[in-house]
Amino acid sequence: MLLTLIATYDNSRHLVNSMGEKILTVPKFEIEMRNITLGCTVIMGRETFEKQPSLLNHRNYIVLSTNKEYKVSDPKVKVMYSPEEIIQYLEDTDVKQAYVVGGAKTFSSFTKYATRFIICHLHTNNLQGHEKFPLLKKKDFHIEASASKQYYDTNEKKSYTWHKETFFRRDESKRIDMRRSKVPLVLSLHNQTK
Repeated sequence: MLLTLIATYDNSRHLVNSMGEKILTVPKFEIEMRNITLGCTVIMGRETFEKQPSLLNHRNYIVLSTNKEYKVSDPKVKVMYSPEEIIQYLEDTDVKQAYVVGGAKTFSSFTKYATRFIICHLHTNNLQGHEKFPLLKKKDFHIEASASKQYYDTNEKKSYTWHKETFFRRDESKRIDMRRSKVPLVLSLHNQTK
């Protein structure tokens, strides 16, 4: 099974602002992530799930909650109560690919299980972030990155520079079949040694 964490963060790894909302949504990145999760299992924490305006079709969802009484009536959503329970379920049902999409506590819970991390890295320190993505030691990963792109946020009337970083665990990267990973890999990262 290939478990991937998907996140958007700034230079300080902030994920959400002080209002508990995603720091920024970059449409091109979001569209690409929607495409790669099609037909796959998507995992998120309860708070992230409850903030979703709607669920995308053709995906199975797992919601992680510490509240054993928490239930969801939608048949395409399973509620589970620990990361270990979720990992066991994925293995028992022979899920090939699963994606963790937030929030910060859920990312922390699954970091040790993930083989791949796909990050929309915003080149800014000015987003007043609140929660942070777990720190990854770059020496432990092979890193691929796209060229930097510009995104103009119409709400803030401001341009942001961003690029996509894909981290693969060095001890696992040789086992990943890139033809089946659905992630187009591109040229190398300028700050691999950081």
